[in-house]
Amino acid sequence: MNVDYVALGKRIKALRKQNKLSQAELAEKAGLSEKYPSSIECATSIPSIETIASISRVLEVSVDYLLFGSSSYKTPTISNEIFDLIAIMPEKDKIFIRDYLQLYSKNIK
Repeated sequence: MNVDYVALGKRIKALRKQNKLSQAELAEKAGLSEKYPSSIECATSIPSIETIASISRVLEVSVDYLLFGSSSYKTPTISNEIFDLIAIMPEKDKIFIRDYLQLYSKNIK
């Protein structure tokens, strides 16, 4: 599945406006440079997955929705938030989280 960066930019712009945020405000809240949202919205820059995850948290939508326009356009559930955070972790950290959750789930039964 390929990402349509023009459509990604349009979704970000529409959600930003819906949330009554300027590009500078989105940038500040997402930890980006002030001009970067403009280049994403115009599809002149391809954002990293970390950037997309940061923007999705600010706009309260799933990464999946931003990337593909899927029907998961809603405030992220805790599971989606956890998934988005884990998705950007190094593999060794993912293994640690998996092992911890397996141990935790055995102890709460």
